[in-house]
Amino acid sequence: MWVARIVLFVALLSTFIWVALQNTQLVDVRVFTKTFLGIRLFVVMFLSVLLGFTAGLLLAAMREVRLRLALSREQKEKVGLKREIGDLRAAPLQGLEAEVASDVTTVDRVSE
Repeated sequence: MWVARIVLFVALLSTFIWVALQNTQLVDVRVFTKTFLGIRLFVVMFLSVLLGFTAGLLLAAMREVRLRLALSREQKEKVGLKREIGDLRAAPLQGLEAEVASDVTTVDRVSE
């Protein structure tokens, strides 16, 4: 697996260097009201990719936080429900004696 990572890294680095060497002309960049004169095109391309990657990473991190919060709420609800089930299992069964007595009299009647 580490060999594949090294090969991928070398391939990406080689591609980046090749693109940078092919795009060395100077460009002017306007960002809102600010103008940057004489910037190499590959620098503009690299910064654009870096900005897009950062935005995607930020959105993914926000989604991860939202999912972790939802998971935490679900786990708290699960603990509460398990506690409720335990309480219900431990609660005395009310009216059980009356039901048992009526079942005994019913069995006695049937057996007669």
